[in-house]
Formats: sequence, C-alpha cells, structure tokens
Amino acid sequence: MDSSSNVFTLISPTLPPALAASIIIIAALFFSPGGLAWALSRKRSTIPGPTGILLALSGSAAHVSLAALARSFDAIRLMAFSVGLTRFIVSSQPETAKEILSSSAFADRPIKESAYELLFHRAMGFAPFGEYWRNLRRISSTYLFSPKRVSSFEKQRSEIGEGMVCEIKRMMERNGVVEVKRMLHFGSLNNVMLSVFGKKYDFGKAEGLELESLVKEGYELLGVFNWGDHFPLLGWLDLQGVRRRCRALAARVNVFVGKIIDEHRRKNHGVRIDEVEGGDFVDLLLGLEEKEKLSDSDMVAVLWEMIFRGTDTVAILLEWTLARMVLHPDMQAKAQAEIDSVIDSSRPVSDSDIQHLPYLQSIVKETLRMHPPGPLLSWARLAIHDVNVGDHLIPAGTTAMVNMWAITHDEAIWSEANKFNPDRFIDEDVNILGSDLRLAPFGSGRRVCPGKTMALATTHLWLAQLLKSFKWVPSENGVDLFGNLKMSLEMKNPLTPSLVMDSSSNVFTLISPTLPPALAASIIIIAALFFSPGGLAWALSRKRSTIPGPTGNLLALSGSAAHVSLAALARSFDAIRLMAFSVGLTRFIVSSQPETAKEILSSSAFADRPIKESAYELLFHRAMGFAPFGEYWRNLRRISSTYLFSPKRVSSFEKQRSEIGEGMVCEIKRMMERNGVVEVKRMLHFGSLNNVMLSVFGKKYDFGKAEGLELESLVKEGYELLGVFNWGDHFPLLGWLDLQGVRRRCRALAARVNVFVGKIIDEHRRKNHGVRIDEVEGGDFVDLLLGLEEKEKLSDSDMVAVLWEMIFRGTDTVAILLEWTLARMVLHPDMQAKAQAEIDSVIDSSRPVSDSDIQHLPYLQSIVKETLRMHPPGPLLSWARLAIHDVNVGDHLIPAGTTAMVNMWAITHDEAIWSEANKFNPDRFIDEDVNILGSDLRLAPFGSGRRVCPGKTMALATTHLWLAQLLKSFKWVPSKNGVDLSGNLKMSLEMKNPLVCVAIPRN
Repeated sequence: MDSSSNVFTLISPTLPPALAASIIIIAALFFSPGGLAWALSRKRSTIPGPTGILLALSGSAAHVSLAALARSFDAIRLMAFSVGLTRFIVSSQPETAKEILSSSAFADRPIKESAYELLFHRAMGFAPFGEYWRNLRRISSTYLFSPKRVSSFEKQRSEIGEGMVCEIKRMMERNGVVEVKRMLHFGSLNNVMLSVFGKKYDFGKAEGLELESLVKEGYELLGVFNWGDHFPLLGWLDLQGVRRRCRALAARVNVFVGKIIDEHRRKNHGVRIDEVEGGDFVDLLLGLEEKEKLSDSDMVAVLWEMIFRGTDTVAILLEWTLARMVLHPDMQAKAQAEIDSVIDSSRPVSDSDIQHLPYLQSIVKETLRMHPPGPLLSWARLAIHDVNVGDHLIPAGTTAMVNMWAITHDEAIWSEANKFNPDRFIDEDVNILGSDLRLAPFGSGRRVCPGKTMALATTHLWLAQLLKSFKWVPSENGVDLFGNLKMSLEMKNPLTPSLVMDSSSNVFTLISPTLPPALAASIIIIAALFFSPGGLAWALSRKRSTIPGPTGNLLALSGSAAHVSLAALARSFDAIRLMAFSVGLTRFIVSSQPETAKEILSSSAFADRPIKESAYELLFHRAMGFAPFGEYWRNLRRISSTYLFSPKRVSSFEKQRSEIGEGMVCEIKRMMERNGVVEVKRMLHFGSLNNVMLSVFGKKYDFGKAEGLELESLVKEGYELLGVFNWGDHFPLLGWLDLQGVRRRCRALAARVNVFVGKIIDEHRRKNHGVRIDEVEGGDFVDLLLGLEEKEKLSDSDMVAVLWEMIFRGTDTVAILLEWTLARMVLHPDMQAKAQAEIDSVIDSSRPVSDSDIQHLPYLQSIVKETLRMHPPGPLLSWARLAIHDVNVGDHLIPAGTTAMVNMWAITHDEAIWSEANKFNPDRFIDEDVNILGSDLRLAPFGSGRRVCPGKTMALATTHLWLAQLLKSFKWVPSKNGVDLSGNLKMSLEMKNPLVCVAIPRN
C-alpha cells in the first residue's frame, strides 16, 4: 500500500448501483409483513402483522387499536409491526407474555428520548440490566419497599386520606361537585412527597407551585409520542422540541431535588441506614453502606422516578374506581355495607381492616382488569440479543410489548369480559402481583414494579375511607368511560360529559407511500448528515457522537489492512483513546489505548459480541464465541473451564500434540526431498487441523480420502465465508438482497456441517451409551459433552455449534501464529540460533521435547510473545463487542447497539507503550515478564474480560511444543523467494504471501 495514500475512503454522493437498485424496491419492502423496519432487518419476520408503518401507537387508544389488529391478523399470540425504523412485537396472550417477560433476553427496557433526557436511564424502571440495576433492586426490596417500610407509612397515608375527605366536603360546599382528578392528584402527590422527601407541600405557594410545574411538565413530556424515537432524522432535528424541553426540565429537577438531598445530608450527617428509624427515602439512600451508595446524580434520578411512578398511578386507579362506583350504585352500596360491618363509625379505617374487606379488594382488582393503568407501553421490553419466542426468531434491538388490556378483555380468558363484575374475584382469588399473566397490572419478571405493595395499600385504604365517608352519585354531566393513553391510561374526560366516538371508524392508520413533509425535509439534509462527525450511522443516532472520527461511510474495514488503516486514522484525528466511525448503518467505536480498552472489555455493558450474518448462519450464535450473554452462555463457559480446557485436560493431550509435531517433522523431511522447499502454511494447517480433530472428535483424517476431503472442504469454505466482508451486515437492504451470496452459501454449508458433525456425535453416542462425565477418562470433546449432567447437557444442534466453532478457533490460530514465528526465525538467524542453543542446553538430542521442558525455555517463550505483539492473529475484528445498553466510556455516551472494537495491533505498535515498537526484539520479554492471558492490555492476544478465549492455555501449550520441536529438528533459512511480512486480514491476520522456505536438518 502506498504510504502516502488515504487509508480511508468515503462513499461518493452518487449511490453505488447496488444501493440504488435497493432503494428502488423500497415500496415493496414497505408493504412486507411486519412493515418497513422488519423488511430492513437481516432476520426477516415470520410473524404475522400489518405492512407499512403503523401509526396506532401515536393515538390515544393504542391498546385498543393493537388488540383489533391482532384479531384481524389472527396474531393474538404474537404480532409484528413497524413504527418508523423501530421493530415491534406485541403479544395479547398470557402464555407468550410470560415467555417474554420471564426471559433474560428481554431484561432491558427500551428508553425513549424523553425518559433518557429526564434521567430515567439511571433509575429503577429504565436502568439497563446489570450490576447497577441489581443494586437498585436490592435497595428497593430491602429498604424502600420492604413490608416494614410499607407498614411504617400507614399513619401518613391515613392522615392524607382523611385530608382528602375534608377537601371533598369543602368542594361540595363551594361548588356542589367534586373535581375528583384534581383532589386525588394533589393528595397522591403529597403522599409520595412525604414518603420520598419527608415533607408536604402547599400548592398555592412558591415551592409547591414549582413542584407541581415540574411534575406536570414531566408527565406531558413522558406521555407525548415523539416521532424522533422512531425516525432518527426527525430525532436529530427535534421538530417537536422534546429534547430541548427535557433538558430544561432536567436542569430544574436537579436543582429542586439536589437542594433537598443537601438539606437531608446536613441534618443526618454520619447516620447509618440501620440507625434510620421512620425516615423518608432520602434518609435511607444517604445512609446506605459504601458498597451500595449512590452518587447524588443517581439519587436525583431514583427519587425523581418515584414521584412519577407513585403519584398518578394511584390517583388514576382511584379515579377509575370511583367512576365505576358512580355507575354501579348497587356495587357501591355492597362495598359500603361491607365496610360498615367491619369498621365502627367511631373509628378510622386502618390497614389491618383491609384483609376483612374482600369485596372492596375485588372492586380494585376488577377496575385494574377493566382499566389497567399501564395497558401497553409500560410493559415494553428490549431484546438485548437474538432470541426465539415460540417458533419465531426475534432479532436483538426489537421492542417487545404485552397488551395487558387485550388480555383482560379477551372473552376466551374472562367470561363476560366487557362487563364490570367484582364478584368474579370473590369466586376465584387471582394473584395480581405478577405470577398470573391473565391480570398482572404491576408487571411481571425482573421488571415488576417494586412499589406494588405500597400502591395497593394506599389504594385500598383511601378507597375504604372515601366509600365510608360518602355516597358517590353522578353529576348532571354523567360519567365518560373513554380512556386516553398518555404515560398511563387516564380518563379522557375526568368525570365530566362524554364525547361520542364513532364505532365504525378505523382503529388504526397506515402511512401512505407519500412521505410526510417533515420526513421528506429530513431526507433532503442527508448530505449534511453524511459528513457529520462519526459518519452517517452516528448522525442517524438520537445520541449524537461527541467522539472524534471521520465523516461519511468508512470503507477501511473492507480492506486487508483494516487494523493499519484505523490506527492511522486514530492518529490523524487525535483519537487514540476513542474514535467513532460508521460503516453503512452500523455505528462503531475503536480504542487504541490499553486503559480505554480495559474499560470496554471489562464492562458488563459490552458483554455481547456483534454477530455478522455469516457467523449466525454458520451456527456460531449457539457457540461460546458469539452466544449472547445469559444463562446459556454461562453454561458454555462453565463447561469450557471445568471440562474442555481445564489444566488436567490440556495436560492429557500432550502425547497427542507431541506425536503430531513429530509427524510434521517427518512431513517436512519429505517435502524437502520432493521439492527442496517447505510449504509451511500447508504443513502447519493440516497438522493443526488433525490436532484439533483428535481433541474434538478423537480421530485423525487422511486428507487424500473422501472423509478427509469433505472435512477440508467444510473448513476451507467456512473460513472464506467468515472472513469475507459482507456489505449486507451494514446496509440492510443489501443484506436482504444477498447480492454477495453469503446467506445462500452459508445455509448450504451449515446443512453439510450438520450432517458431518451429527454423524460423529451419533457414533460417539452409540459407543459411550450411558457413560457419565466423571467416567470419561482421556476421551475427546464429544465424549465430554455427551457425558454432561442433565442440568448442563446440550442439545445435538448446540453440540454441533460448539464443536464446529472449536475446529475454527483451534486450527488456523495456532497454524498462523507458528507461520509468522518461523518467518521471523528465517529473517533473524541470530535469534533462531539463540533459541536453538537454549533448546539444546535443556533437551538432550536423544529424547523428544515435552511440555515440562517449556518452562525452562524462556527465550523461546519470549519469541512467541514477540510474534504475538508484532503479528496478533486477531488484531481488530475478533475484539468486537456490542453495547447491549447505553453506557459511558470515559466522558462519552455510547448508545445501545454500537459495535466497540479494540485495535490490538495499534496498541502493540505504539512507540509510547513499547520502545522500538516496530523492531522484532524477543529480549524485551526477558527484561519484563508481561502477562499475555488478558490482564495486561498492552498485549492480550487472546482477549480480555468475559469473552477471553477459553482455549488460550491449550493454544500456547501447542505453539510452544511444536515450535521447540521444529527448531530442535531444523535450521530454517530463506528460499530464493525470500520472506514477505505483509499481512492480510481475513478471519485472522494471515501472511499475505504464504511462507515457503528451506529446512535443513540439524542432526
């Protein structure tokens, strides 16, 4: 490559023919099942659903619209649809709902821009699944919403309830009617403020007015349908002003809540949590132990969320309940008779009375069934990795929803579902706290509402107080039961005259093929976005990049020296620490600095790896390298560390490694006799492949016969497909077209692999029927997997994936490393001689090399380390990680779905880290013993963190042994063609021109 040439290229404004052709068919994609976003996905939807871009979610009755759509498409169980570029699935069936909400794949919630800007990404409801969220959940269950804490607030709840009774009397005296919504809102808000901040507010004075203003503005912003959440260009423009208003509100919230935290800190300085008696939530958070303690900004987020989650949920539920009591005076009278029979008129209602009021509890349950406060949107979950729901594959990044309203109004689940009938819960005691998905208004699974018991205690007590004190009758305007879905399902007209809805009108609308004016305007400015920092994909992201990097679409990754190109770019943009760039619609960051690399690779936010189409189609999404982070992946890691790559297992393969090494020595002699030169790559490839096959399948192959030829054909085709740069991974339309034929070839290869590996598994199963893992002695990997205990056992298809991956990860990594090492020995005869002298001093010529000799060969080990530094097998792409949720790296926000890479080649060639970085010098590792197994990010060729290579000790043991055998047996000198150290990055960093040299026997 001409060093003066640009190391990156920008796509010109003129679209490539293939991309232009793709855009031509967008109309057809627009009307694909599931809509546009599903059509643009690499994993096409097999789920029924409407075409186009669904506008139902922007309406005030989205839950009703989606229920009607699900029925019309016969998609009650699961329906797919699109809103802009966002993929959705929605279930209206309890069993599928449970499958979604209990799955670790849906542990996160999608966070829209308003929630993010208003700090909720650091609070319980929206914080991404991980250690921080688990800490919040522990705090909530142990302190904030423990049974003792809920009970301690009884007096406060009762006093506020009695206060509302007095306020109702005043309203009746003044106006003759009760403004129920206003009365419940302020009562509920003050109840929350007493619990959270320990004080009540006068909403006619400055501080109370500011609080009410904050809450009102927040509710409006969180409830608004923001088109920018689904059309990235519109989000960037912020045409609705959501971002601007949210940031202004967040600044005011920080001041208001921050001031209260400071007041509490001064009052309770040094008080521990076990010394807090009857305190509010701020006292509890400030008294946490050091390991649980939250920062002030996180406390603001947590407390701010509680105001929202605890205020209008209770107020709205009570308003619906009272509306039903007005409409059903017989039920109201029955509830009041029950209250009178339990509670004497001379004493107030208490929490202990509620257990004796089953009909009142049934009224609340029936109201929750008929008018669930969060019928749809509060149930949303985000797929953090690809996952199956039933028979359907759900791609990572899909938003999954449960339509609780549809479930609670389904005649197949509830008899007379549209009739208000509390008696149904007298006949059957339905648990509403999350275990029964027929009615789970507070959610289910990991994201169940932590304050559910507090909410129910408050609702039951206040309802009993209000029914005990008053008979509720309609005003002259009657009662309107139409709902209006904002942040919660509110009454459209709060106990005031109704507006008649035409029942014949459509409940949903599709965008016509004519684009909305705002979207058309957005497309006009695409050229400007194209040249935004970080490139097109970052410009389309709602979270704009603050990271330096090139504009446009970077084509460096498609080249054979991507690691070199990105290193040069990082230097030119002064972005060694972190650089942002785009390839098609894929956002990337890359670090060329050890400290930032460690921050990325050790973060739970980067626990997943991005999986390109070829890897997915070739089964790797079910193997150790690419399986999404979760229980299945943890099981694979346990199996790897405990059985497959344990020290005992690595040691048990020594004899096999030694025999294959000696076989390569004999093969080299034959090559020299035949040709006068050694084809090093070919010799190492077949030796390494047979070593892996013995470890994995327990047999060697003759690569001149049918079975060996088929194996070699499978491996060769797989390497080619995994190494090819597939444009469809980054341009979804191209992926759908499969112009490079990657999907077609992968599926054909996967079918052959299943037959080949499946046959071997069946042979082993017949041979070892009933043998347990503790009875397997010296067996291969298939024997070990078949002998696993039931709880660890893998399906046959998963075993195929795991074994198939091992062939790839274990074969050419060792072969390529040894080829680079021998090339360096040819180029540096003095170092070769020094290594051979070390070998001769330790190993007598009459005996073979053994694993136990390696510890006495420090220079040989240093040669391997220096080769790994100069020519890391996976310099870039094997380090890729995927952000499974929004996360900060240093001062920069990295959005979920961003691919993060570490440029290990750039780190190992950085003069600021390594003296004479471009000079091959094994002695540097004699002077300093650098750990290369993942703890020192200056040189970590096998990775680091959760995704470190599980077979690293096996790879090093094999490399050291074979290198010692080859150097002991031969003097390696150049052929007439010399040695070319140019690299070619495919699946690994190979030599561009394979090493061909002369091997002279030393004895």
